[in-house]
Amino acid sequence: MNERIRELRKMLDINQTDFGKKIDVSQRVVSLMETPGGTVTDRNFNAICKAFNVNPDWLRHGVGEIFVETREALIQSLVDEFDLSPNEAVLLKTFLELPAEHRKGVLNWAENFARTMAAQLGVEFPQREEMPNKPDAEKTAEEMQAELAAEIAARDAARKRGATTSLASTTTSGSREKFGIKS
Repeated sequence: MNERIRELRKMLDINQTDFGKKIDVSQRVVSLMETPGGTVTDRNFNAICKAFNVNPDWLRHGVGEIFVETREALIQSLVDEFDLSPNEAVLLKTFLELPAEHRKGVLNWAENFARTMAAQLGVEFPQREEMPNKPDAEKTAEEMQAELAAEIAARDAARKRGATTSLASTTTSGSREKFGIKS
């Protein structure tokens, strides 16, 4: 295991001090863990696995893949790669954990917002490939509510900025009537 700890650290391209900071131990402790025959406590073993998303079987026995790809690790890699702020990281995580129909609603709202901003700034907004829309009769109540909420939010945001958008152009009249919304 000692050799694998050293191999992991080298693979991550960090020195013993920085490795130690990630698992809350000193550089000296890392050096001892990397020394053949050195002791690795259960606490340090678990800390290494957690901090670096390491497969415990690989670390202990050299079996399997080195890294475990968890949802949290994937999100953290995006946070690191794009240098996201803590607020941006929370938004990303929250968005990814939403049900698909709610993510669609958020994306519709974001697209409407971006189109409005582009129009105000005189910038051309790129066309996207149209996604086939389900007829209202096939949509769940949650899908319709998410769509309407996103569209209403986009309309309200546009009104606050002095722009105009038409809810009628993006929502069917049948959907508006079901939720008591007048255009």
